[in-house]
Amino acid sequence: MKLLDDAIPSQSTSTVTEAISSVESRWTQFTSRFVDRMNPILVKETRQALKSHQFIVTLQLVLLAILVWTLLGTSLLSPQIFYAPTGPQMLIGYMMILLVPTGIIVPMATYRSMSNEVEHGTFEVLSISTLSANQIVTGKVAVAALQTLLYLSALAPCISVTYLLRGLSISTLLIVLGSSFLLSLVLSCFSVFAATLGKRFSRLIVITMLMQLLFTSTVTLIMGIMLLQMISMNWIPDDMGQWFGIVAAVVAALSYSWLFLRLAAANISFESDNHSTAIRWSVWGQHALFVSIFVMMQVFVVDYEVWMVLFTILGVHWSVFGAFSICESGMLSPRAQRQLPTTIASRLFLTWFSPGPGTGYIFCVVSYFSALIGVILLPLFIHRLSSGSNQSEAIDYGLLVGSYIAVYLGITRLILLAFQPWLRNRVVSGLAILATLLMMGIIIPMMYSYLTETNNQIKYTPVAILNVTWSLTKMYEVRASGGMLFFSLAAAIVFQINLLLVSKDVMLVRIAAPERVQKELAPSGSNEPAVDPLAV
Repeated sequence: MKLLDDAIPSQSTSTVTEAISSVESRWTQFTSRFVDRMNPILVKETRQALKSHQFIVTLQLVLLAILVWTLLGTSLLSPQIFYAPTGPQMLIGYMMILLVPTGIIVPMATYRSMSNEVEHGTFEVLSISTLSANQIVTGKVAVAALQTLLYLSALAPCISVTYLLRGLSISTLLIVLGSSFLLSLVLSCFSVFAATLGKRFSRLIVITMLMQLLFTSTVTLIMGIMLLQMISMNWIPDDMGQWFGIVAAVVAALSYSWLFLRLAAANISFESDNHSTAIRWSVWGQHALFVSIFVMMQVFVVDYEVWMVLFTILGVHWSVFGAFSICESGMLSPRAQRQLPTTIASRLFLTWFSPGPGTGYIFCVVSYFSALIGVILLPLFIHRLSSGSNQSEAIDYGLLVGSYIAVYLGITRLILLAFQPWLRNRVVSGLAILATLLMMGIIIPMMYSYLTETNNQIKYTPVAILNVTWSLTKMYEVRASGGMLFFSLAAAIVFQINLLLVSKDVMLVRIAAPERVQKELAPSGSNEPAVDPLAV
């Protein structure tokens, strides 16, 4: 019995040891599989970024600035810091320190990292590996997000102290910190996209760098001013409309970040791939999200002014995307032609997602007017919303915005189509033509008004319907002068002409993949060709 009692503790000890060893082994296997499945670009870039002089020096300067502001702010706010709310004043200083690395340093470092890949031709080597273009761009942005989190972690203790100094709410702190992170994420995604433009426009690398720097600095400055005002006011959302505005801003930031990544991946992938379909689905998804948020805002807030905001956002959205869509090449590679829809229904509804300037123009115009039609039909389904004069003004505003999109993009595409044999770069030429048309729409009405008026004053005339911003801010004059009807008819005519000329793109049909490609797509051990997963 004594020997048995002595053996029991040793057996239980060995059992516990084996259990611990088993848990450690399983954890090691799990972490090994997780690391193996992680993006290799993320692992490589994280190691390089955290060891780089740029990150080390910037982090040291940030810590030094935090120490200096803590001592300086405490001394300046004494003695009221002991009995008065001084949290907003201290947080303003910390946010000014935080916006420099997150809004400027991190996006510029991301841009430089991506541009180095373009300059050294690394993408040609990566294109023959198992890495996809999406993995490359997401890996770059993930490193930027990690650096942003490190800077936020360095400021976390100080931000906690500002809350203890009173004068700030938890909601304000969360909104400010979340806005800072989203700002860095959007700018980093845009930096990746701007850096990939150097591959397609190698002669414009300096222009893309200046564009990226100007965009980053401007957005950071505007966002910084807004955040400082929110901190000083201790702003807290107190109604449903403000919460919907926050949701719309977050959706816009995340969706445009995703769109920038899609555009960057398209720029570095194979030229013969079908990039337009995925990008158009992403843009249309943004359109649906914006419309859904504003419809919910209209249902709960019942304010017709939200429709003008929606039409303005969608107008800018589809104008910018349409400007690049109509500049696409009219040639469709055999590789992309293998992915065209086949059935009658799919060709009717999905052809407009296929590459081509004509399909891109129709896609942009129809997508925008789908939101306008939805706004017109909304009161029929929600009975408490009456179609009064306020809604009529919003619909007129939306119709005029859509007419501008149809006219200016349509005329630009017709000019590109007429001079296509002599154009070397369709994107640069198309953007230049569109910018020229918009400038003429501003200069001609102003000159006409100045020359026809006896007192040499510039007044709104029917010719001023060509001016986009002037007409949208003078809706009463537009309706009184009959410019609304005239420009709507002009938009219908331009759209009809482009619709007739797009028949060549619509008549394209899917071609079969070569036998070699079918064998590569076939499952291992099977002699039959695999079914194309992209077939409709």
